[in-house]
Amino acid sequence: MYRFALLLLTMILCCEISSAQNDPNYTISLKNGSVLICYVEEYTLGSSLKGVTPNGSQFLINEADILRIEKISDEDLAWAQDLFETIESAQRNVGYAVAKAEAEARAKAEAEAKAKAQKTANAKNAINAFGKPGPGSANTSDSGSGQGDRIGSGTGNGNGSGSISSTSWALNGRSLVGNLPKPTYNSQETGTVVVEITVDKTGAVVAAKVISKGTTVQSSYLWAQAESAAKKAKFNADAKANALQKGTITYHFTLK
Repeated sequence: MYRFALLLLTMILCCEISSAQNDPNYTISLKNGSVLICYVEEYTLGSSLKGVTPNGSQFLINEADILRIEKISDEDLAWAQDLFETIESAQRNVGYAVAKAEAEARAKAEAEAKAKAQKTANAKNAINAFGKPGPGSANTSDSGSGQGDRIGSGTGNGNGSGSISSTSWALNGRSLVGNLPKPTYNSQETGTVVVEITVDKTGAVVAAKVISKGTTVQSSYLWAQAESAAKKAKFNADAKANALQKGTITYHFTLK
């Protein structure tokens, strides 16, 4: 009797599933409590059922897992389709919002890190390049001479002499050894020449070059003399200093 009832139930279930293949508006209740609204594509007797949900997702379930099959109305099916579409749209919108927020957060973090690194580099370069003025400045009064093309006096082309009225230097954390070397000055040209110097750990000037900032005269003669004198300057040795440290020496050329 039990076997007959079981056989009858299987036959009824098979008939319902076979009918579902011709009309897709069905709900399939599973023994685990899940309910599927689907189109039945293929059913293999005693084996499995293949279907498609209204949103296009395919599935395959074992016949043994099916509890019952029920036909639903067209109105309920339309409602289910709208619900699937609403859920999918909401999921897409959430995904877009999350991706956008993550991209904006990454861009902001990268910009802040870049700005911080640039600020640190600028501060370091400012300290190492010129820094604070040295312990003091040296004033000299070495005189040169200039010869005009005729004898006379005043502001014309008569006799005149030039002098280096003052010199100054700047090299952060270092001190000058002795006096600043004095450029040779045999010219009637006047102005200020600023020389950028590069100093190593031993205090030697390994490079000297006139820079435009602060320089007021374009005389190649005065530039060459200033660079030559700057290379002879000597500063204290410092094992903790940068391998190469930049500073300046400034010469003021005037006429007596």
